Amino acid sequence: CFFFLMIRRPPRSTQSRSSAASDVYKRQVLGRLKMSNTAIVDAILSCDVDILPAASLDSLLGIVPTLEEITEVNGYSGEPNLLAPSDVFVGEVGAIPGLDQRLKALKFYCTYKEYVDELDSRIKLIDGVLKDIKEGKNLKLILLYSLGIGNYMNGQSARGGAYGYKIDGLEKLADSKQNTDPKKTLLTPVSYTHLRAHETGRNLVCRLLLEKKKIRIL
Repeated sequence: CFFFLMIRRPPRSTQSRSSAASDVYKRQVLGRLKMSNTAIVDAILSCDVDILPAASLDSLLGIVPTLEEITEVNGYSGEPNLLAPSDVFVGEVGAIPGLDQRLKALKFYCTYKEYVDELDSRIKLIDGVLKDIKEGKNLKLILLYSLGIGNYMNGQSARGGAYGYKIDGLEKLADSKQNTDPKKTLLTPVSYTHLRAHETGRNLVCRLLLEKKKIRIL
């Protein structure tokens, strides 16, 4: 009698501890969905995103039955009413051909407009930046001041007296910290110089550079 009961025991009783945790998670997700397996199957096969919105699809994608789980449930020959709800879900919903691909396709359909809007805003931002780089005068002045300050601070060293710098050198403007105040970078005197030059005329740029001579960059 004991041997008979062991044969008829539902498949989840023989799973490892990690599989048992997965089984609990499936039950939690199915409890939140509050849908029967039949309703879930019908909604997936009919591509009904009104019944299965993006949030529900995310939940289902997290509990897509593995091939091992499907094989285990399909190989169970005991009483169907002894199966746990999560086992029934694996047997019924897992039988849908290409379940994972179907759910991902529906998720993409639900979020397509959101992705397009996000990409459109990024494209507009990049387009605006490129326009400012091409037509704006302030960027040219900032680059001019950065070069002047960099040459002054490098003095007579091999890095001094440069006529220009590479584009990747712009990243170093924000990385170069002042040893007297780590919160300030090379952009601090550059922005200060830029503002003062606009207020009083460009002929004061040299004087402003001299005012900043005590600032040393690490």
